[in-house]
Amino acid sequence: MADLAVLASSGNEVKVAAARSGYVPGTCLNCRRQKQRCDRVLPQCSRCSMKAVRCVYPTRNDAPARGLAPIFNSTADMLLPCSSPCRFHLSPLGERNLLWAACSSSSCYAEGDSSQASLSFLVRDMFGHASIDLTDIVAKYFSLAYHWFPFLDKENVYSQAAQFISGGFISGAANRDNFALLLLSMHIFSESPCQYSPHPAQSALYRTARQLFAVLQSSPDIQLLQCGIILTMYACGHGLGREAYETLTLCIGLIRRLGFSEYFAADSKDSAVKDYRSQHELDLHWSAIILLDRTIALSTIDHCLPYLVEEAHLPPNSAILRVTQADLYSQDPIRNFLARAEHSIRMGDMLRAIRRSKFPICETIAMTLSALIMLYRTNDYYKVARHNPKSILTFTCARNMIIETCRAESEWLEKHGWFNSTRPCFIGLCCLYGAAAHLDGLCVDGLPAEDRSTLRNAVSDFARRWKISDNFLRHLDLAKRVSGS
Repeated sequence: MADLAVLASSGNEVKVAAARSGYVPGTCLNCRRQKQRCDRVLPQCSRCSMKAVRCVYPTRNDAPARGLAPIFNSTADMLLPCSSPCRFHLSPLGERNLLWAACSSSSCYAEGDSSQASLSFLVRDMFGHASIDLTDIVAKYFSLAYHWFPFLDKENVYSQAAQFISGGFISGAANRDNFALLLLSMHIFSESPCQYSPHPAQSALYRTARQLFAVLQSSPDIQLLQCGIILTMYACGHGLGREAYETLTLCIGLIRRLGFSEYFAADSKDSAVKDYRSQHELDLHWSAIILLDRTIALSTIDHCLPYLVEEAHLPPNSAILRVTQADLYSQDPIRNFLARAEHSIRMGDMLRAIRRSKFPICETIAMTLSALIMLYRTNDYYKVARHNPKSILTFTCARNMIIETCRAESEWLEKHGWFNSTRPCFIGLCCLYGAAAHLDGLCVDGLPAEDRSTLRNAVSDFARRWKISDNFLRHLDLAKRVSGS
């Protein structure tokens, strides 16, 4: 009925009749931009349904031929002020305008010459109205994420941000839009969820950014891949397992399509350098994808998700397959990044590679502990534990490591906060606390009260920044009620 009302407001009786039959006469904006056949089904076509993006049909008689309605409102109307640190929310008008700009076949803005503003113009104007400095967005993202996910070129991003602010970005309209989405993704990841929102993690800005990524990725670009990775990091940290899995799937398709074929010409003296840089860039993005893939599978406690990336999917000349044990403990974030990806692929070999007396706290350890707890859950541990001393000893060891790691991490976080490069990465903690949520149910007589209190305090502290912990807290409370009954 809502669709009929929208169509009826345009005064087009043909569209009203079409809506009653379940179809509209015009192609949706996504299919039109990508030059694909649209089945015109209401409320959204099958292609948009399959890609999990919003399907928008043009409804105005006086819309331009390309199917985009003019933007009559100022950018300020796209924002809803908020008193929390996030400072603004995206209004329904803002969501519509951003999506229409991304779907535009000619996404360029010239004042007085076009009725449809570009995505880059809207994003720059949005942050301007919200009094958010674009350089601060970049700096905040790098301070939080770069040490653990160094797949972005710092100097290049800062340089592009300066050009983007001044309006001198000369790489073309498509690249301006891609960089605008990168800034949006950085902002979404860096800000804590709004405490006044009914669904803090599922904000309108995040939902719109996901849809923008799905629309724009029809034209592969390295910056779009970076947007998808950052959006996956956000979804993974806030317990949006399905969204993270879907976005990462698009990232894998995008990195394979990029190909970097233009760098493999051996005609010039610089070709070797270009070849190295392109393969190095490829390895960094593969590393981010591998780490996120493992994190999604091991931190999702409601489903057993399969891995999306295996060793056979990597290029044969990838540096990920040539790292050494020393790289895992390297102070160089790039070498460490590649090594963490390699060890995430070979979690079974990781324990034999450790030579230090101190037990290292990293996401590879957390993933291994989480995988061990998952094995206990799937192999009917309850029936064999009482009669198998070895099983009890192994589980007790894993339980003690998880509890002590949670206690140490909680104390460290209280003293130093999140912006510190010497603390564990948040994706490892997702896996660790996912494993911790099942400990009470796996123990034959339940966890001691002290251990249960330690786990709850640690998960509660983590929940202040990453909302995935709300799922873990609910699971801990449920296990307590079941054991108490």
